[in-house]
Amino acid sequence: MTDKIQVGEFMKRVSEKGMVMTLEPVREMCRLLGNPQSRIPCVHIAGTNGKGSVLSMISSCLKEAGVRVGSFFSPQVFEDEPSITVNGVPVDDDTFLSVMEQIMNIYAEMETSGKETPTAFEIETVCALMCFERLGCDITVVECGMGGLNDATNIIDSNIVCVFTPIALDHTSFLGQTVAEIAENKAGIIRSGCTVVCAEQDAMEAMGAISWKAREAGCPLVYCSAPENIIAFGLDGQSFEYKREDYTIKLLGSHQCRNAAAAIEAVSALRDKGFRIPDEAVKKGLEKAVWHGRFECISRDPLVILDGAHNVQGAKALADAIESHLIGKKITLVFGILADKQYREAAEILASKADRIVTFTPPNPRALNGEELCDICGKYAPTVYAESVEKAMELALADADSTTAVCAAGSLYSLNEVRKALNTEKATVNDEPDLANKIVKNLVFIMKMADIRRLERDRIFCGHDISHCMDVARLTMLICAEEGIKADADVVYSAALLHDIGRSEEYVNGTPHDTAGIEIAARILMQVECPPETSREIIRLIAGHSRSGGKKTVLEDAFYRADKQSRLCFACPARDECRWDDSKKNLKIRR
Repeated sequence: MTDKIQVGEFMKRVSEKGMVMTLEPVREMCRLLGNPQSRIPCVHIAGTNGKGSVLSMISSCLKEAGVRVGSFFSPQVFEDEPSITVNGVPVDDDTFLSVMEQIMNIYAEMETSGKETPTAFEIETVCALMCFERLGCDITVVECGMGGLNDATNIIDSNIVCVFTPIALDHTSFLGQTVAEIAENKAGIIRSGCTVVCAEQDAMEAMGAISWKAREAGCPLVYCSAPENIIAFGLDGQSFEYKREDYTIKLLGSHQCRNAAAAIEAVSALRDKGFRIPDEAVKKGLEKAVWHGRFECISRDPLVILDGAHNVQGAKALADAIESHLIGKKITLVFGILADKQYREAAEILASKADRIVTFTPPNPRALNGEELCDICGKYAPTVYAESVEKAMELALADADSTTAVCAAGSLYSLNEVRKALNTEKATVNDEPDLANKIVKNLVFIMKMADIRRLERDRIFCGHDISHCMDVARLTMLICAEEGIKADADVVYSAALLHDIGRSEEYVNGTPHDTAGIEIAARILMQVECPPETSREIIRLIAGHSRSGGKKTVLEDAFYRADKQSRLCFACPARDECRWDDSKKNLKIRR
């Protein structure tokens, strides 16, 4: 059987062929392989920026709905981030190697018979489609590599939904000199019978080209408006309102809320095509969606943001995110970009937001020389040139403290090198605070606690605010210390923060607060990436805090007692009106 070394050598040889602007060779390969491009329904995504984020969101929603989904994207930014996945899991080696062996045999036949052969990206696309079929996918979500009309992914003729993210000037030597020409090229993926979903566009001519193509193909067109309101945001995520529904996402920046709106509309279109996708699956899927290298916080101490902004539109989105998410921070921009981009315009946009800039030359043959970029950026802020990505990060982190934020941007091809460099510097990747501190910064937690405060505003009985949570945590630790009970402080404080989180659901719809709280707590713990065993321990404490009977561990009993002893019933003016019976009240001062 073919091994990885053989596949690597084959792909290296094929890569030397470069790019061709015709799909005939790959169509011939597909014909010889039995037309894998025709058998699985596909959500096809084109656009200039946001394609990968939308792909991640749609794929996550489908997975939450129990749909088996194959996802294919490019470029592969990080070495440990495979571009072909099924339900978010990389395709297994046996399937991949078996498929590649088949492809390599067909490629050899085509060469021998003198036929034109496909490019490397075209082969990757065929490989993905064959893997998805082998692994029994119900649907695929595929991102165009470049453009649409002549992109390798446009061999797919089973599109049932086509999604267009914001379109701007990019790859003009291949796609066209105007936004309208580029949009027309990207609209080449539209097939008769599909639903076309178009994200909010900055350029009306892009919308016009997509609309015209959709009408020509007889396809319904859904235009996404911007979300009505961004409710809350921070470095852990953001919440927004769209069509009178609230959603939470981990991805940062207002542009990601617009991307989420496109994903929501794409999922709605899939429902119309017969896919069963409950509302709850959409909300959970959006919450869980992750897309690395897009305003991604990869370190807290010092604060380091990674962003793949590599064109003018992406630079504007990054600049807006810096203004909204990094208020009061001194910005150190680590910047390298490709020479075939609108680098002067992108540099002006980003450099104007920086207090200090370090430029470098990206590890790509198309890279703009970092020294030239240094001269351009030097007009806007103090700028130095570094001879490598590693050196650039070393210089950026040298003076980093709590007042600064390091933002690395400009080229998708540099992000992996930046992350590697960060691992060797003083920053700690994903250096989060302890679990309890993550929870208090979580958007769902913040919103639920705000709901509780609002609903208990006129309450004369004991409340369930953050002070009560901390009293429960401290009393639990005190009881454990006095009675020799082993307790993890982070588990106790986390459980205390979350034990009454379901109160608002009880007030609004009558669901018992412990039942609602367990579900909400589980969601928050997943969002803060709590280890499964720790999550189970916290959930057990939450589940037992409101019941006196039943089998409990000594820690669960201590937590239960602490919750009751935290109440000052003996001094409460509403003691006689309280619905609790006296057996549950804390009617005397306890040690």
